[in-house]
Amino acid sequence: MGVVRQQIYLQTTVILSVLATTNGRYLSLMRMNSIRELQNYRNFHQFSD
Repeated sequence: MGVVRQQIYLQTTVILSVLATTNGRYLSLMRMNSIRELQNYRNFHQFSD
């Protein structure tokens, strides 16, 4: 019983860590995209003024 619980615990920690890293990567990508879009928006409005 204890061994099974330990294996489940290990699997969940691995899954959680993988999810955390992929989430972090996704968030950093989103942040980079939003920064790029903000810069494009600023440049566009400088030309239109």
